[in-house]
Amino acid sequence: MKSAVLDTNVLISALGWEGNERRLLRFASQGRLMIVTSSALLAEFKRMALHPKFDFTEAEVEEFFDGLIEVASVVEPNMSLDITRDPKDNMVLECALEGRAEYVISGDNDLLSLDEFKDIRIVTAKEFLESI
Repeated sequence: MKSAVLDTNVLISALGWEGNERRLLRFASQGRLMIVTSSALLAEFKRMALHPKFDFTEAEVEEFFDGLIEVASVVEPNMSLDITRDPKDNMVLECALEGRAEYVISGDNDLLSLDEFKDIRIVTAKEFLESI
């Protein structure tokens, strides 16, 4: 089974819209993908999902969050990287390293421009789905 960290933007898309990002969650619930995450990434997801620009209710976010926790492996990185210009991107890489993920799946161009970091492939949801 492949393992991947899903960036916050991927989780937001999976929550709100049908598409490749939501397919990733289905793969995880079918045992075809191990999602690796951290408490910092989970907290960022909740904070972003409840932002007024998205029209998600607290109940929708909580239901999605509970489903995510059921299929995810939560790690606590014990390192601090300074690779990207955005500290939030660094915490994605920290999580991937700590959880020994094979992939980071993101829609963030700063992360995607890296292509790979310490043998961790950084791809979009579409690229990941095309590769399996």
